[in-house]
Amino acid sequence: MLRKAPPRVPGSGKVYSRQERVGMEKELFPQKRFQSHISEIEIKKKLRELRMERYKAKSGEERLKIDRKIKFLKGTTGVKPY
Repeated sequence: MLRKAPPRVPGSGKVYSRQERVGMEKELFPQKRFQSHISEIEIKKKLRELRMERYKAKSGEERLKIDRKIKFLKGTTGVKPY
């Protein structure tokens, strides 16, 4: 789903190339653990983990990268976190 998603991040103006989207998909949802289908619950868990990483990040640049990943996941999947 992330591979076929539009390259723009909603609300931030960032454009991800296809390689960056595939890399993000492999990083967030590894093939060994998630096979071919990812449930809504698993996406919500990953969003929660990313929010925790954002709060633990030490630099503003790291927070910005994680925030863009969160916005991209929310925009492409349509899942709202808890």
